[in-house]
Amino acid sequence: ENFTSKSTLKHDKRQPIKRYTNRTFLPSSIFFDVK
Repeated sequence: ENFTSKSTLKHDKRQPIKRYTNRTFLPSSIFFDVK
């Protein structure tokens, strides 16, 4: 899960809402705080 974390971090800066919302149906604000 190390490679995924690095790739996800880069995607999060570009489209975190679409990726996170599709995964946990939560706003990027909440996920950004957790990360």
